[in-house]
Amino acid sequence: MLIGQSDKIRIRNFSDFFLFYEIFIERCYEPKGQYFPVGTVVDIGANTGIFASWVASEKLAQKVICYEPHPANYQNLATNTEAKAIEIVCHQAAVGDHSGTISLYQHPNNT
Repeated sequence: MLIGQSDKIRIRNFSDFFLFYEIFIERCYEPKGQYFPVGTVVDIGANTGIFASWVASEKLAQKVICYEPHPANYQNLATNTEAKAIEIVCHQAAVGDHSGTISLYQHPNNT
């Protein structure tokens, strides 16, 4: 049940729905056994922020730093991660083994 703004996640398409289902329903990232919340989680390729939203909802970290280069995904990432229970910082950038600029290629039917 979605109660407040911090609980809402924008789902645009089946791909977003599948990620939501996998993370929130199947709980594929749920820690096994004993675990302790960490200070910071870094989400590289954050897509639309569904994983970061799950970390916030479970309070598994104090902060999540997200990187997502795709403009449309980044826009949804920023929307999906605002007003969460923990600090989430979003960067529209790719992460690699060296600095510089590269082209981002996208298939017309796939985000």
